[in-house]
Order: sequence, then C-alpha cells, then structure tokens
Amino acid sequence: MSVILTILGDIVLGCMFAGFYALGVSAGRAATRQEPEDSIAMEHRHGGEDD
Repeated sequence: MSVILTILGDIVLGCMFAGFYALGVSAGRAATRQEPEDSIAMEHRHGGEDD
C-alpha cells in the first residue's frame, strides 16, 4: 500500500511541477510582449505614408 501511495504522490508532484512550469512560461511570454506605460517608443513610419 505504501508503494502505491508513493507512486501516486510522485505523479501528483510531477503534474504540479509541469503545471507551474507551464504557467511560468506563459507569464514570461506575456511579460515580454508588454511595454511599460512610460515607454517613449513611437510608431515607425516611412516618408510618403498618409497620417
């Protein structure tokens, strides 16, 4: 019985690690797409384009 509980505990722990890793990856991707509010970046435009 103890072996089964150990295996189930390892499976649950592995799933938790995988879930937290996926959350971290998605949060990291979202963070790199956002610009800070005080960004001084301007839209890139070429001459001859209409406003």
